[in-house]
Amino acid sequence: MPGGNGSTVGLISLGMIGRMVAKRLQSFDVKVIAYDPFATAEDAAALKVELCSLPEVFRRGMWFRCILPG
Repeated sequence: MPGGNGSTVGLISLGMIGRMVAKRLQSFDVKVIAYDPFATAEDAAALKVELCSLPEVFRRGMWFRCILPG
């Protein structure tokens, strides 16, 4: 993944696809942060993701993935 080596990836949504992306990112040397107003702290802990506010995700993230229903 470009920008690995400790980069921070910001996810917008931890729905079904967002959770799959978060799990796959664990194999890279990246920190995963996410914004999802419906996700619980337990959801985030199970995915090894830090929940943040939307502005904080954009401020701290180097790479972003927005996975929203159309």
